[in-house]
Amino acid sequence: MLAGGRGRRFGRPKADLPWGEGTLGDNAAAVLGGLFDEVLVVGGQARHARRVEDVHPRRGPLGGLYAALLAAGNPYVFVTGCDLPFLNATLIRRLCEEADGFEVVVPESSPGYLEPLHAVYARSCLPLIARQLEQGELRLSCFFGRTRLKVVGPAALAAMGKGARDFFNINTPEDYELALRLRGGGP
Repeated sequence: MLAGGRGRRFGRPKADLPWGEGTLGDNAAAVLGGLFDEVLVVGGQARHARRVEDVHPRRGPLGGLYAALLAAGNPYVFVTGCDLPFLNATLIRRLCEEADGFEVVVPESSPGYLEPLHAVYARSCLPLIARQLEQGELRLSCFFGRTRLKVVGPAALAAMGKGARDFFNINTPEDYELALRLRGGGP
């Protein structure tokens, strides 16, 4: 899980926002802990997750992805941000099931809109990501064209019964308020 960043748009680190009995970071770690034997948090902290230092600070999610893959003990890693409050374990499991034979499995939540912070990455992507970081290109999807990529499109997601709420992320205080309403209560 990526929890770095300075929270410029939000005004403070999003991983620390109250959510249920803990924080957004704790919520994500709990969902992931129910699925995986290892939960890493890059650039932040969460209960029941191993903290990983960001080896490329201020290099955005791509730097965080690099740190997660470098620290991972498994050949594949599901990567998400700490600011997705409605992580869906069934969807995550299905994406992981699609990984065999691919280096990246990424959902396409709507036509042309990939969700690279809700995707599965193989550790074999490390050299590609390192090269991209060296070149200063920080967009996650830039190295996708050089991988064995599987895009799980909107129709396949709909057939799985998945919707927009699965990819809802919090960027602003208004998003947080909406998430609280969607969840049905306060923090």
